[in-house]
Amino acid sequence: MSNFETSPHPDAPQKARKPPAPQKLVGIENLVKEFSIGKESFGRKPTMLRAVDNVSLEINSGETFGLVGESGCGKTTIARCLMRLAIPSSGRIMFRDTDVTALKGKELRRFRLHMQMVFQDPHASLDSRMTARQIVEEPLTIHDIGDRKERREKVDEILTLVGIDPSQGNRKPHGFSGGQAQRIALARALVLNPDMLVLDEPVSALDVSIQAQVLNFLRDIQDRFSLTYLFIVHDLVVAEYFCDRIAVLYLGAVVEMAESHVLFREPLHPYTVSLVSAVPVPDPESRGRGSRIVLSGEVSPSGAQMSGCRFRTRCPIGRNRENCRDISPKLVEKSPGHWVACHFPGELEHAVTAASNIASPP
Repeated sequence: MSNFETSPHPDAPQKARKPPAPQKLVGIENLVKEFSIGKESFGRKPTMLRAVDNVSLEINSGETFGLVGESGCGKTTIARCLMRLAIPSSGRIMFRDTDVTALKGKELRRFRLHMQMVFQDPHASLDSRMTARQIVEEPLTIHDIGDRKERREKVDEILTLVGIDPSQGNRKPHGFSGGQAQRIALARALVLNPDMLVLDEPVSALDVSIQAQVLNFLRDIQDRFSLTYLFIVHDLVVAEYFCDRIAVLYLGAVVEMAESHVLFREPLHPYTVSLVSAVPVPDPESRGRGSRIVLSGEVSPSGAQMSGCRFRTRCPIGRNRENCRDISPKLVEKSPGHWVACHFPGELEHAVTAASNIASPP
């Protein structure tokens, strides 16, 4: 009997599940990733851009851990370092008891049996010259799993699981819709029975009408196979619905981290407050928030090259404060499980809430 079974997936979003008991699966310690800008000339070294700046976080087994933030904040770079598609400049990544950053050759290949990645654009991540069946079977061939008949049976099971009729397996990616192509990408990732999936904005390239289908499918297989997700997303509505815990990134660093419901109910960092204020809700007053906070000011190309707080040039409360100008805030735990890197945590949120109460008295 196969471990894979089919079940219907409703279109409407399902209720959020109870987060599992914490048991660390991945530990990222002081991760740094730098890229050189330009070329060395006349004895001058190229400028270094710090895309990921001293990031530390833990991902528990069975949970969905979200990374949110605007484009260029380092979300995908962290994921690529975790998958060893990019080599960290410094720091350590632990998967259970294995130091991923030290793996090479056959050991690195065996590690990828436990962790797979699904990319944002399904058509760009799938080989246009291969059929759907060949795409899904390729990981089994690379890792020398099963004979030809067993691989074919496994591919049929996985295609059925993700909602693709095996009879369509001879079609190439361009013959499928965006949602179907993403399901094939998921099938390719699932065929090795991994412990963890790295999901790089897996629904952002899909029509809104089918995003809920894919999210519910991901939730279904997570519960069924005890999968762990690292979920990269820029849509905060999706993040609030789908993630158990969330880390907010700004210029390569974590500025706030908490359980999803806590982060959206009580954001502490001014950047998080501004992001949450942009989330559309039917009745903004029901959340105790006023109008959207629009950030202004210049954005530094690299937070590591700034003195003080990396967000201060755009911060409504810290732009002209001496502490924010001179001292870089450390990520500290303000309440159990709620971490923030800010000299004045919660001040902007309290000011916005107070202004909203004055403008709209009961």
